[in-house]
Amino acid sequence: MQRRHLLLSPAALLPFSSPAMADTVFRPKTGSALLEETPATVLAAALASGKLSAHHLAQQCLLRINAIDRRGPRLNSIIELNPDALAIAKERDAERRAGKLRGPLHGLPVLLKDNIATGDRMSTSAGSLALAGVQAVRDAHVAQRLREAGAVILG
Repeated sequence: MQRRHLLLSPAALLPFSSPAMADTVFRPKTGSALLEETPATVLAAALASGKLSAHHLAQQCLLRINAIDRRGPRLNSIIELNPDALAIAKERDAERRAGKLRGPLHGLPVLLKDNIATGDRMSTSAGSLALAGVQAVRDAHVAQRLREAGAVILG
């Protein structure tokens, strides 16, 4: 993907979106339909309005990963899942209820490439057996910024 396409994508508009600006109305879905058909801006609006919880969204993402990446076609595209993802999602929900929003990504799940250091229980191996089990002592700048914006790092 070229940079100009990324900048013109709906994800680039997320920081400027509000529930009123969402181009699609959120209709609760179950299973993979929630993830396959709903833009991130609409999910963010649903989180903001209380129609969706970060915990439920993270749970649905993990179920989808399990169905596609671990079972089914077994894509093996995700090396490691964050064992704390659901707990972090619950924390984001509690923060939202308390009126504390971290940023435009508050409660939205994200996946990071394995060469981006995360200072948590996940390893940063960049897919290399030589680095298997290596844990970073702190977050890379991008991981830190995502956490500050409220994102839930799934893996």
